[in-house]
Amino acid sequence: MYSRAHKIKKWLFLSVFIIVLGYGINQCFMNVNAAQTGIVTTTGGSLRVRSTPGGEPIGTVAKGQTVTIIEEKDGWLKIEFGDSTGYVSADYVEIVKEDNAYKEELLAAGFPESYCAPLMKLHENYPHWEFVAWDTGLDWEEVIEAESAVGKNTVSGTSISSYKSISKGAYNLSTNTWISFDSGGWVSASEEIIAYYMDSRNFLDPYYIFQFMDQTYDEKKQTEEGLKTVVNNSFLNSKEYRQILMDAAEESGVSPYVLASMIMVEQGSQGSGKSISGTQPGYKGYYNYYNIGAYATKTMTAVQRGLWYAKGGSIGATSYNRPWNTRKKAVVGGAIYYGKNYVEKGQTTLYLKKFNVQGSEKYSHQYMTNVQAAAAEAFQVAKAYNKITDGKITFRIPIYKNMPEEMIERPKGTGDPVNYLKSLKIENYDYAPVFSRYEQKYSLIVESKIKEVKISAEAYTNKAVISGDTGKISLNKGMNKAEIVVTAENGVSRTYTIYIYRGNSEDADFENPEDDLKDPEGTNTPTPKPTETKKPTATPKPTSTPKPAAATQKTGDVNGDGTVTVMDLLKVRKAILGMSQLTEEEQKSADANGNGKVDVLDLLRIQKSILGIE
Repeated sequence: MYSRAHKIKKWLFLSVFIIVLGYGINQCFMNVNAAQTGIVTTTGGSLRVRSTPGGEPIGTVAKGQTVTIIEEKDGWLKIEFGDSTGYVSADYVEIVKEDNAYKEELLAAGFPESYCAPLMKLHENYPHWEFVAWDTGLDWEEVIEAESAVGKNTVSGTSISSYKSISKGAYNLSTNTWISFDSGGWVSASEEIIAYYMDSRNFLDPYYIFQFMDQTYDEKKQTEEGLKTVVNNSFLNSKEYRQILMDAAEESGVSPYVLASMIMVEQGSQGSGKSISGTQPGYKGYYNYYNIGAYATKTMTAVQRGLWYAKGGSIGATSYNRPWNTRKKAVVGGAIYYGKNYVEKGQTTLYLKKFNVQGSEKYSHQYMTNVQAAAAEAFQVAKAYNKITDGKITFRIPIYKNMPEEMIERPKGTGDPVNYLKSLKIENYDYAPVFSRYEQKYSLIVESKIKEVKISAEAYTNKAVISGDTGKISLNKGMNKAEIVVTAENGVSRTYTIYIYRGNSEDADFENPEDDLKDPEGTNTPTPKPTETKKPTATPKPTSTPKPAAATQKTGDVNGDGTVTVMDLLKVRKAILGMSQLTEEEQKSADANGNGKVDVLDLLRIQKSILGIE
């Protein structure tokens, strides 16, 4: 029989235990439920993530990216960052009000998960706006490849190196200079910056979203008063110009706000463009406000070619009010040209005007080469709508097949851009086609008895770094894939792929090699033997740390980092709420009570483990 003192001690212990447990559970739910979604709104391209509030930078998150907020304290937000946490300034993150009903509407309308947070934020501030998920039916990688053709998209020659293409015909390797595509010093845009501007998720804010708005003229919504807002502080802000633009809208069927924005992008906000000076030698008194037909030839600069068109070309053409020998004829005539040749052909948004991903002329018939033009024009148009309109506005937002789960980040690397291989060899074998630094895919067949090959590669420049499958590579039976990655000094990578088939040549399918890699009986990917590789000089993008094998992962350690922390709680909480899915191994670790399912009871057990009261 227990003594009175023992009973009191036991009672006190249980009381304290219950209090601590209750406090711990409450704290668990308080912390977990406090997790919110935020959108990075920094004025720059990215926001620094720090190890502690005000501490050392450990990485960045891109503008427009969504982040999960764990807690807020003294102007700093603790966020999930990779498999760990970090801190960002609260001044540059907007909290998204959770609206599950509206989110379900967006998902049902065809928007992928990654579109929902910014659209929910817009809906919160602009409930009259309507967002339409426009399924282009096109594959994302194919679209980017098509739009990356040399000269199709351009950037200023003064841009940082990661904005500029080094493809064949875009960059002179012998002189390390970019090839200009007109007299203004514009050069071919890189695949990375093209992907950034084509990813509509990067522009779901109150200004840039207007590149997805219909451009047609609506006299009830587009007024001279609204036009004043668009042209404020520009050379177009005069009674004469505003009236000309309203006349142009009526005759062309194109929004006057769009027309004004186009002109300011082409000629500058102060009208400094040479195409509207009226003083160009050989073309005095001629104007081309929209730079129609303005591209460089062997005998003419872009400005001369545009004014030659304005004059009527070599045959004195009179279509579209030509010759454009008065300012009004040039503004109105150019608007009619644009209305008939673009808007009426289905290029009904600023985005489609720049990136034609519809109709029978895909990837061609694009109004301008400047990759930033649609976003720049949208910013001008938004000035009017965001201040004077409370009515319904519809935005058709393009969606592509197989888009990356996360939005494309704006490239920001500087330095040497060359990420080519100088040589690529497979010891004792000749692969096809013959090596070329511009060719990135190769194939090879080896006999069934060959269990490994040795691959060696050399970068074109010593400023680039090679990583990936070099050295001795073990081969599985069937199709294998080896990838050699070359990273330039500016951080931009190029991947060379070798498909290696081990077996009978008649069984090799190099037209669809990825299909052969999906072997249910094995992983048909080469296993490289450990080799020493030089560390990159460029800072790599943070990647997830490989998770330990299931055998060493203990109960509650859901993220596999070796310890049970609040990060594991957050993963379980998200899974319970349907915000994310756990892998098979993560589910095993999350099932703390071993009943074969993951629920709130497991959440409580993990919380107790963290508090040390198991």
